[in-house]
Amino acid sequence: MCCTRAMVFTALKQKAIPPAAVHHTSAVNRRCDCRNSCYVDKHCTGFSMQLNASTNRFVCSISYTYLFDTDLAIVWMGTVWTFLKAFVCAPSYVSVAGTGCVIAVDAPQNFTAGVETCRVLGSVLVSPPTDAAFYHFARFINNTIFSKLNKKDRFYVGISNTNGTWRWDDGHTLTSTQGASLWYQGDPNEIGVQCAAMLFNPTLNTYGELVDLNCTLEGRIVCATRETQNIVHDWY
Repeated sequence: MCCTRAMVFTALKQKAIPPAAVHHTSAVNRRCDCRNSCYVDKHCTGFSMQLNASTNRFVCSISYTYLFDTDLAIVWMGTVWTFLKAFVCAPSYVSVAGTGCVIAVDAPQNFTAGVETCRVLGSVLVSPPTDAAFYHFARFINNTIFSKLNKKDRFYVGISNTNGTWRWDDGHTLTSTQGASLWYQGDPNEIGVQCAAMLFNPTLNTYGELVDLNCTLEGRIVCATRETQNIVHDWY
């Protein structure tokens, strides 16, 4: 028996993680070596596994992408199995598909204070990794925190403007032309402004679009982390 303990995975028969979502591959002798490599890698969100008949070894395709929408992220391939990693969030955090584990801070703060608050909590200002994750997070805020506030508000996110380029904390850029993608109509429209927030304002019919604003202004803070507690069970 090669594995005595293993992650709880969701198994998808005859499915494969698409090449664009594969971070790296490796060849192993045992199927459970694929599972173990994902288990010890905190960034691993899942893996595909296929037997190479010529070498009699298993090829593991490891993903670091949050595969929360399996209809979009997983593609058909007849002889492959894909296993999605199961997570639970630390106490007080809530899992939001595509974004990770999040926690809302009660007191409004400016951008710099919010970054420090999240750092103390061992997390960062929320930075959804894709547009789809951003929209999902906006729905989460609208259906939970904002619905309780019942008034207009803004939530800082981990994005900043450097020489006209808006960039998320993880390095990927955001289209900055007015009205593009995630921006509220007419934004960004402030010269020299370096911060942005998600705006929730029923009067303006906006429920999470981005607006640029001065970093010294206060907004609500949501911290996020991808550090999760792995669910384990005995594997026989």
